[in-house]
Amino acid sequence: MNNTREIVVIMGPGRTGTTLMSALLDGHNDLTGMPLEIKFFSRAKDNDTISNFTHIFLDSKMKFVTTSNEGIDVFNSGRIDFSRVDREKFSNEINLLLLNNKIVSLGRYIEIIHDLYESCFRGGVRKIIFLKEGNQALTTYNRIVSHFSNVKFIVLSRNPKDCFTSRKLSELSESLTFSGSSLLEFLFANKKSSFIQFTKFQLLNLENNKIFFIRYEDLVLNLEKSMENICEFLNIDYSDSLLMPTTAGAHWGGNSSSNLAQHVVTSDSINNYLKHLTDNEVTFIDYYLSKYQALNKYNFILTANKLHLLAKLSPHMFPKISLDYKDFVRPYLRIIRWLKNCIVLSYMAMVKKRL
Repeated sequence: MNNTREIVVIMGPGRTGTTLMSALLDGHNDLTGMPLEIKFFSRAKDNDTISNFTHIFLDSKMKFVTTSNEGIDVFNSGRIDFSRVDREKFSNEINLLLLNNKIVSLGRYIEIIHDLYESCFRGGVRKIIFLKEGNQALTTYNRIVSHFSNVKFIVLSRNPKDCFTSRKLSELSESLTFSGSSLLEFLFANKKSSFIQFTKFQLLNLENNKIFFIRYEDLVLNLEKSMENICEFLNIDYSDSLLMPTTAGAHWGGNSSSNLAQHVVTSDSINNYLKHLTDNEVTFIDYYLSKYQALNKYNFILTANKLHLLAKLSPHMFPKISLDYKDFVRPYLRIIRWLKNCIVLSYMAMVKKRL
């Protein structure tokens, strides 16, 4: 651990507002961060040459900074206006990095590339680097801590029913159809960075003063107070620039849910699930994510047991190949074993009685 630069990592389950948080921090003079979910720690090893690191990240979303057309990171950050960034200078400097065979740590490379980005944007070196690592930061948390002696985390939570609503509406807007298996993928896929794993992480770190937990709902309903609290956490001065979401200094182009430019923060998507989710979808989410919702003070109703949920399954809800069937079947194995044992014991009793 030889990197003492201040780092703040923005993380949370998918669609909990990590992109919005990144956009709000974008305009503060003490902060610098590329408005892209590059996933530095998921892609590269701990030590490598500057050249190799650069090749790796040019294959990631960092390439959007170097291209001359409009920067598009539709899946995570919407459309990004890089017009305030000197992209020609950035590309030229990147080409020089591709020739640099000096071996550095991943943490040091992150500092180098962000200082380069800032020199092509506003100029100078900023006090704090922020990284939008999303849900993948949960799987790389220990590596991040090992690279930076002065790292803090902002962890967002959101009503999971609204998170699923966002995903559902995105699918409908893209294909005009919706696959019921998406619900099971939402609940059980990404085993190491799921809502369930974030629940465990939050319970383990409630008293960790290096981690700031914030609900999406509190952020958008009381934006000024929330950003004041974050400034206190980061030990920086409050600025009204934190109330206007931007990316690369320009108006935020929206996120993967809307892809619409958003000049102000709104609360329109709170409790959106009431209009768009079926009773079955709500029942499944409330059952499997009850601990997450209780921990983060969301309303939920436990009206089902496992047999009840099994009865609610329909063929179109079965998962795609990408989902491990064991994740879904595992909760029912105990019931199956119990029924098997009952049948075996009953049969043995009948045989014994006949003898």
